[in-house]
Amino acid sequence: MDHRAELLRLVQRVAHGGWPVQEFERAYGEYWVEDLPDGGLSEADFDFFAAVHEKLQWTGRDPSAESRQSGWIDYEEFRGWLGEQLAEHLRRGEG
Repeated sequence: MDHRAELLRLVQRVAHGGWPVQEFERAYGEYWVEDLPDGGLSEADFDFFAAVHEKLQWTGRDPSAESRQSGWIDYEEFRGWLGEQLAEHLRRGEG
């Protein structure tokens, strides 16, 4: 299986607005933890997809002001962040 292609498909789908972030979070987390083998990605791809996974851990529907001060963002902010990160990753020729 081409794990990079599958992860890119998931990321592109949510980044372009075709999927609710909540559903993406479940599917992406499951794939990241259960399906991705060690060494299944290049270093650059691993770094990108790991950053996505980490950012999801700091994303919520409506974070409180206190949570936001700690770095939390909401779903639409995540979608915007992800779109920017994806574009940069692809621009560098890493995706």
